[in-house]
Amino acid sequence: SLEAFTYEVCGGKYILKGVKDTSLTDIVLPGVFSEIEGKFEEENISPSLAYDGLNTVSLYGVFDGCKKLKSVTIPDTITKIGTAAFARCESLTNIAIPYSVIEIGEFAFSYSGLTSIIIPNSVTEIEEFAFFRCSSLTNIIISNSVTKIRGNSFEDCKHLTNVTIPHSVTEIGACAFYSCSSLININIPNSVTEIGEWSFGSCSSLTNITIPNFVTKISKGAFSRCKHLTNVTIPHSVTEIGA
Repeated sequence: SLEAFTYEVCGGKYILKGVKDTSLTDIVLPGVFSEIEGKFEEENISPSLAYDGLNTVSLYGVFDGCKKLKSVTIPDTITKIGTAAFARCESLTNIAIPYSVIEIGEFAFSYSGLTSIIIPNSVTEIEEFAFFRCSSLTNIIISNSVTKIRGNSFEDCKHLTNVTIPHSVTEIGACAFYSCSSLININIPNSVTEIGEWSFGSCSSLTNITIPNFVTKISKGAFSRCKHLTNVTIPHSVTEIGA
């Protein structure tokens, strides 16, 4: 029932702004909603090597902190999952993102209990911190519509073992997979031209990496602290290797 939620109607669109009972375990969102709203207030986020957690960020997601929430059914009327929408939903292990969703906001699933996720082919960008510190996440399927994996998007997903980056991706942001300490293999597609700062730093289980022929820049710290990395092939296209 709509009575279970707080929302506003803007231009004929129903925008979900909150849930009244944060102790709920199962929620089915009414098909009238088109957006799940959220926001965060950034005080001072330091680089990944210098801060621990989100202690300088205030999150205001719709389901943020619903610690007992196990199941959410998102209708195919939803086009946007807003900032921090499901942050800190510790019991939420799986969620189906419908193909109607075109935007997944910053911090959207950070600190949640997700074990796997499929990014549908309606999404073109994975925003910053979207899956930050999802410590139970083991598997990701990124659709070939995604062109940008923004900074810190999968940082500190310590049980993530394998990622396939599709050939649609042109940008891997700073710290995108930083401290994914169980990540063994990564395939960087030919569409990528620059590997962002610290993007695979502290991926301590990474053993092998092939850098594709169109990469021109390996940024600062890109593979820093990858202590089991024994073999790297750097193509002739690379003109700059950062500090």
